[in-house]
Amino acid sequence: MTETNVAIGLSDDKYVIVADEDQHSRRDYISEIEGLTEREIHEVGSGQELVERVREEDYCLVLTSDELTELGGLEAIKAIRLFDLD
Repeated sequence: MTETNVAIGLSDDKYVIVADEDQHSRRDYISEIEGLTEREIHEVGSGQELVERVREEDYCLVLTSDELTELGGLEAIKAIRLFDLD
């Protein structure tokens, strides 16, 4: 698995999202998370897709790999935080 970053917002939002280019890694993360929460878990394969989905839905947990092409995980988290400030 690649290095992973987590941004947690303490809220009542019902969704969790996992971002990793590697589908097997996403499945591993999701399997672990499913045992910890009853929340619906979404998955994406790129940083840009992550930012777009977070703009569409409210997530209580964002789990992302830092090694995403196009828009890295940290850059995606920064973009999400800027969006949340608006």
